[in-house]
Amino acid sequence: MSDALDYAQERLDWFDTTAALAVAERIVAEARTGRHPEAVLARALTVVAGARRGQDEYPESMKAALEALEIWQRIGDLAGEAFVRCVAARVLVAVGQGDEAIAEADRALVTADQAGDRAARIRARTTLGAVCVGIQQFELSVEHCLRGLDLARGFSDDIAVGALLDTMACGHIGLAEHARAAKDEGTAQAELRRAGELSSEAMRMARKNGHRRHEAVAVANLAEGVALAGRPEEALELLEGFFLDPGQDARAVVTHHLDSRGWIYLTLGRYDEAIALFAEAVALAEGDTAAMISHDHLAQAYEKAGDLRKALDHFREWRALFERIASDAAQRNANVAAVRFETAQLRRESRHDSLTGLANRRSLDEVLAAWTTERAVLLVDVDRFKQVNDTFSHMVGDEVLRRLGMLLGIACRASDTPARFGGEEFAVVLEQMDREAARDTAERLRSAVETYDWGTVADGLAITISVGVAHAGDVPDVPALLTLADRNLYCAKHGGRNRVCA
Repeated sequence: MSDALDYAQERLDWFDTTAALAVAERIVAEARTGRHPEAVLARALTVVAGARRGQDEYPESMKAALEALEIWQRIGDLAGEAFVRCVAARVLVAVGQGDEAIAEADRALVTADQAGDRAARIRARTTLGAVCVGIQQFELSVEHCLRGLDLARGFSDDIAVGALLDTMACGHIGLAEHARAAKDEGTAQAELRRAGELSSEAMRMARKNGHRRHEAVAVANLAEGVALAGRPEEALELLEGFFLDPGQDARAVVTHHLDSRGWIYLTLGRYDEAIALFAEAVALAEGDTAAMISHDHLAQAYEKAGDLRKALDHFREWRALFERIASDAAQRNANVAAVRFETAQLRRESRHDSLTGLANRRSLDEVLAAWTTERAVLLVDVDRFKQVNDTFSHMVGDEVLRRLGMLLGIACRASDTPARFGGEEFAVVLEQMDREAARDTAERLRSAVETYDWGTVADGLAITISVGVAHAGDVPDVPALLTLADRNLYCAKHGGRNRVCA
């Protein structure tokens, strides 16, 4: 079964979504009958989610992703959780939920770091880079790709390196367009040169490894960057030097190349040739988006050629497709939101903290009321939190608490209960855990908070926590347990902060 799943994942990595989906869905069906362990079902669902996303079936992708996420969390597989969160993030950005996509990709990275899984960390960085391009945060995209490249090169993962190089090239092209809009041509040219270098490297790597899809995309991106840099003839030579094969190349690749070549002919004033290529791209377009782009370019080409009637005809086609795409996007967005709402395991609002999503004090008290001596409690306090609010703003302070809640949730097993105790203080109930393991958990959490990249919240921000640990085996009841944890928290705070006391 592992071999079949490896094959499905490999097909997905090579953009063969049809083959990946067929294998993964068969395994899902078998797993639902009890023939395979939960981990196999979760992995197969993760592949299904990725393949459905690749086919633009976003609600179906999100449904599979959320089911996989629930299983990964239940069995405590952080690497699997990180992988499927990457799929969810890409779905969210595709349907226009940029803020939620960034948050989901960030959770994927934190989870991958907690898992210590390099492949998951590479994928999370790649996802963050792609999501940032999608919301036009180009500088941040380049930064995430650079960090991912450091990991991928050391891991000898050529597919990941190629994807990161290509994504980073898109980031630099975006930065060039921003610079050009600001009338800073020097910066624009520098960014375009860097984009060209990256696309060239991605193209060479894809060619070396026989990854034709990556090579085709890299060639098109390189040509567009070269054309933007003012060298359209050179860009045209690049595209004409890549021989398209309809038997091998996906229609999306073919139409991308046709449209890119047409756009370059348009800039060269070769209108008849541009019109012929755009018309061929329209005829081959698989979806409305590709057709809309080519109709827009056809309208421009006919206008420049002096045929205003045909320019108007294609403008009308563009407008109709634009309105349909906008309507479809809104519907997909609504469908994805409905899937997330229906699938998520929601609890009553009165039992959860609205800011962090963790259990609130009432819910925590109910958990503690079921007394057992085989548990420990951590009390966690943010060091110098007042200074965070005073220096950076209360909005930043709220975001710090949200992210700390996320880190607590990741650090916990399904049987544990993280909760917001009040203000900047949190509590974690660790079930079936001895004293030494509780202290180790607290230290791991303290380290995770200290090393987290808080600069993504605000420049110059650094956060640490102090943790007090108490074990139920040392006290007679719940009030004494909380008192002991609070006393140890006081010890940690007054011992210099950023430490654990047990």
